[in-house]
This record gives sequence, C-alpha cells and structure tokens, in this order.
Amino acid sequence: MLRSLVGSEMCIRDRASSYAADTDKIKMVKAAEADAEAKRLSGVGLAEQRKAAILGLQSSVRNFSDNVDNVSDKDVMALLMMNTYFDAIKDIASTGHNSTIFMPNTTPNSAESTQGMMVALAGNRR
Repeated sequence: MLRSLVGSEMCIRDRASSYAADTDKIKMVKAAEADAEAKRLSGVGLAEQRKAAILGLQSSVRNFSDNVDNVSDKDVMALLMMNTYFDAIKDIASTGHNSTIFMPNTTPNSAESTQGMMVALAGNRR
C-alpha cells in the first residue's frame, strides 16, 4: 500500500509540473498576442495620424491659395515645408542631448546623399 501512495504522489507531481508548464506557455502566448495587437493598433494610429496630417495640409493649401492672390499651390507647399523645417529645428533645440547632422539636399542622386551621410557620421565619431 505504501508503494502505491508513493507512485500516486509521483503521478500527481508529474501532472502538477505539466500543468505549471502549460500555464507558463499560455501566459507567454497571451503576452505575445497582446504585444502583437498593441503594435498593430500603433500602426493603425500612425496611419490615421498621417492621413489627418495630409488632409490638414490639403485644406491649408486650398485655403491659402483661395485667400491670397498670385500664390500657387507650389508656393504654399514651399512655405509649409519651411514652416515644418523651422518646427523641427525648434524641437531639436528644445530636447537637448541630441546629435544632429544637417546635410544640404543639392543632388537628386540618393547614392551620393547616402555617401555624404556616411562621411559625416564617420567624421562625427572622431
């Protein structure tokens, strides 16, 4: 009788560790699913944010062009780009602890731009 109790205890311990392993697995799977859903929702939010920005720009260009004489849509976009540039400069300056490299955009050749960036980064590390 004593031996059968010992065997039963071992069987119970084996089942308990199997249940614990299954519980850990379920927790890991649920955490991964939650992380994936959070990332998906973040992407949806970013897409909606970009869509709103584009609609806002479109409205701004239209309103400016309609209310100011002798200004083309291209002129308004150039003004908005300069405004965005100055906002970016302000944000960079206000956060501190940043390393920023400003590069002229004089060439449409992306390979040359990339090479210029690599040279600038290499020079920054010295």
